[in-house]
Amino acid sequence: MDGSVWLGIGRWLVVGAGLAGAGYGLFVSVRWVAGLVETWKGRGMPKWPRWRKR
Repeated sequence: MDGSVWLGIGRWLVVGAGLAGAGYGLFVSVRWVAGLVETWKGRGMPKWPRWRKR
């Protein structure tokens, strides 16, 4: 095997690792947002300040 074959294999390994990392980051983000929503539902949504008094 010459160097170009190893470069091709290495490139695909890097691409695969990058995709796996991006997928994992997305998964963790979705879990974090879901946990935040559950916390809000448990405590009741925070009362946002009213800028205009009626």
